[in-house]
Amino acid sequence: MRLVLFCLALLSAPALAEEHHHLAEAGGLRVLHAWTAATTGREADVFLRIENRGDEEAMLTGASVAEAGRVEIVGFGFQDGAEVWTRLPSLPIPAKITMELEPHSLALRLKDIGEPLEAGQHLDMVLEFGATRLPVEVEVGPLGATSHSHAGHDH
Repeated sequence: MRLVLFCLALLSAPALAEEHHHLAEAGGLRVLHAWTAATTGREADVFLRIENRGDEEAMLTGASVAEAGRVEIVGFGFQDGAEVWTRLPSLPIPAKITMELEPHSLALRLKDIGEPLEAGQHLDMVLEFGATRLPVEVEVGPLGATSHSHAGHDH
């Protein structure tokens, strides 16, 4: 019986590792499916899901990643009929709400990227919620990707 349980534990370890790559948690916050598309330029938008399972509003105040000179919180809109992204000072995440940062909505914009991002690459980003720092792994998808591939994992 112990051998069977040990074998089952070994078989589940890769699945747990795969889950861990796409999920970060701290203080009632869960961040899932962080992704960006491969780049040829010096900017990229990171998209992800933030779940606030806590009883208080959380405030996303910033982010950092080694591959970029800076990270900005941006929101999408229209001005005079043209698409525009506007820099936001912070992003409130109400209690018990799931917020999607997705194309043509909200994003974390990586600015001054040193080298082009390549599909299959992973970035270590840190999200800032006031004093709380939440490390998140960002998956780089193919050039021109408009959504995150959920192949190989389930939440």
